[in-house]
Amino acid sequence: MSNIVLGLSAACACTAGFAGESAAPPSVFGAPRERPGDLRIAEEAARLIAAREYAKAEELLLAAVAESPRAAVHRYNLACAQALLGKTDDALASLRAAVERGYVDAAHMEADGDLESLRATAAYKEILGAARAAGETRILSVEYRSRAGGGNYADPALHTPADWRDEYDYDGEGRLRGWTRLRGESRESFTADGALVTKKDGAGRPLETRAVRYTSAPAGAAAAPRLEYAPAGEVRTGERDAGAFAPAGPERRRRENEKPGAPARPH
Repeated sequence: MSNIVLGLSAACACTAGFAGESAAPPSVFGAPRERPGDLRIAEEAARLIAAREYAKAEELLLAAVAESPRAAVHRYNLACAQALLGKTDDALASLRAAVERGYVDAAHMEADGDLESLRATAAYKEILGAARAAGETRILSVEYRSRAGGGNYADPALHTPADWRDEYDYDGEGRLRGWTRLRGESRESFTADGALVTKKDGAGRPLETRAVRYTSAPAGAAAAPRLEYAPAGEVRTGERDAGAFAPAGPERRRRENEKPGAPARPH
C-alpha cells in the first residue's frame, strides 16, 4: 500500500527512516526510533494492507507495538489498519499514541488516504494540530529540506556538532516527557515537544515556554559549523508537560547521552 509509513520521516513507502538492518540514528530530540527488524514488520504490514488483509495487518502491528512500545512508526501504521477496518476509536487512539511518541509528519498525515474515515472527527483535528505544533519545534537550518515542504530540517546527529548534552526522561510507556540541556555550567529545561521552559512554578513545572529555532552557525574557514539555537515566537503561558521537571516517580527513567550532542537511545 503506497501510504504505509516505514520510518518516522517517511512517506509513500520510503525507507529513509531505516538504515538497512542496523539501528536507526538517534533523533536530536530523543524521540523513540525504530529498532532492527522493524523495517521487515513495516514492509509486511504494507503487503497485508495492499492485499486488503486489514485484520491481519492489525494483528501484526498490535504485536509489534507490544514488542516495541516506543516505536511511533508501528502506532501510526496500526492507526491506518484500524481506520480501514472501520475501528474509528481504536484508530484515533493509535494515531494519538504515535504523535505522543514522536510522529510529527502532519503533511503525510493529511495526505494519507488510509485515514480518510477519521478526517471529520474532532479528535483527528486535535491530533493533527498537535503533530503540526510539535513539528514546528524541529531543528531548522539550510542544510536539508524535508520532502514534505514543511521547512528546512537538519539533525545534528548527522550534520552539525553541538556543544551541549541532553538528559532525556521517558514515562513507563516510553513517551518522551522532556529533557534537561547541559551546556557548560548552564542547565535549561525543555518540554516534550521541544519548547524551552522560561518560567517554572514552585514544584519545577513549566509555566511559560517558548519555541526554539535551531541554525547552523559558521565557525570559521577551518572549522565545521556548529549548531546554535535561540528562543523564537511568543511566550506560551500555562502549565504544559511537567515531563522531566516533575518530582521523580517510580515510572520515571532517566536516559543520559553517552557523549555531547548525541541523544540517548531508549532501550
